[in-house]
Amino acid sequence: MSTREKMPQKVEALYRAVQELIEEGADINRIKVADITERAGIGKGTAYEYFPNKEELISSAMLYHMNIIYREIGKEIRKRKNLEESIYFMLGAMDERIGQRDCFLKCVHILTDSGEISKKLRRKIEEQKEHADWQEDFIRQMIELGRQTGEISLKLPEDYMYLAIASKLVGYAIYITDNGKNCNNTEMQKLICESLLREFTGGI
Repeated sequence: MSTREKMPQKVEALYRAVQELIEEGADINRIKVADITERAGIGKGTAYEYFPNKEELISSAMLYHMNIIYREIGKEIRKRKNLEESIYFMLGAMDERIGQRDCFLKCVHILTDSGEISKKLRRKIEEQKEHADWQEDFIRQMIELGRQTGEISLKLPEDYMYLAIASKLVGYAIYITDNGKNCNNTEMQKLICESLLREFTGGI
């Protein structure tokens, strides 16, 4: 279901319950429909009026919330003047929005998991792409911005740049949860930004 469509209140409650459970650290492969409906405050049978099984419910909820996050980030990226600004924005947002940072890490983990829910979620993402309903990828927006401003060498393959940015964002998300770090966040953001810009302008 698209974020632009009007959804039934009960479906919205189910989606919100799934998000809360995941943010609290629940294992998506062990969440039960009863856990979701109890959190949503509705009867267990109601969930099956909208979804055939647990996997469909959880993967649909995750895709819905991922769409919202991607759309919000995409809007902010478009306000930035260059790649450097967009990198600092992303890193700063991860500092400020703890819930979004944790959600980002969980999504990365879930998308690389081998469980049935993860497989269904990946299929849903591919289906959305096929129907041109997937929100514009904010990392690819950053790459396009960098190309336009000359901060990225045209010799570099897009997939390589995507991997470089994504790995830095994931690494930073992990770093700022480490209580034993010996470099403050501002210094680390500067190092990450400078490293990416050098890598992208220097070629392979």
